[in-house]
Amino acid sequence: MGDIGSTKKIIAGAFKELVLAQRTSAVPVHEIAERSEVSRKTFYYHFPDKIRLVQWIFRSEIAAALESAYDEKNLVRPFISRNDLYPDMPFYARIPVGVRFLDESSFFKLFGQYLQTNRCFYRIILQESMGPIIKRGFFELYHQALYGDVLFILGGRELPNGAIEKLAAYYTHAAFSQYFDHLVYSGEGLESLLPSRFKNITHESLSGVIESYFTRNEQEYRFFA
Repeated sequence: MGDIGSTKKIIAGAFKELVLAQRTSAVPVHEIAERSEVSRKTFYYHFPDKIRLVQWIFRSEIAAALESAYDEKNLVRPFISRNDLYPDMPFYARIPVGVRFLDESSFFKLFGQYLQTNRCFYRIILQESMGPIIKRGFFELYHQALYGDVLFILGGRELPNGAIEKLAAYYTHAAFSQYFDHLVYSGEGLESLLPSRFKNITHESLSGVIESYFTRNEQEYRFFA
């Protein structure tokens, strides 16, 4: 297992070097194999295509960063039911503060720092043909995280049918779209996109929407209509 992981890291490192050197993700597999000192057959044994390679790069690197920064109890891994390719790799950290409240500001700082460190690589990836597929994969992955956050804030309470899914989808895009937009179109640093007083705005807003539903007349609350 260790040898497999080492080979994947070598291939991933070679691919990143070539993408940055050539300023394109359209690097032929034979060049990646040559730089990695492996055969094309070995490349395809580990990765069926370059999209899967990019996904593995993100998942393995963000997992390593999370495992270094957080206790195991805070790490979030994919739902078993999603048949994720990397079920053992954490991709998110859930930080409870009191009852039914989350402070995810440290996670988003870590996420932004990771993207900033690898900004040139991901900017090239997202601007080329595989970009929409990679971005969709990000949103599908983190939709799981926000879905779990909604359940945590609910604390056993119930919402109308479909409301949890709707909230998770809305706040996933609200939280993560800004990172990808700034990464590609802005020169602004990604470590902290919001002023410190608003660093947890996504989850404060999410909590506020949920609590408002339970304190207001349900007939007057249109978000879940």
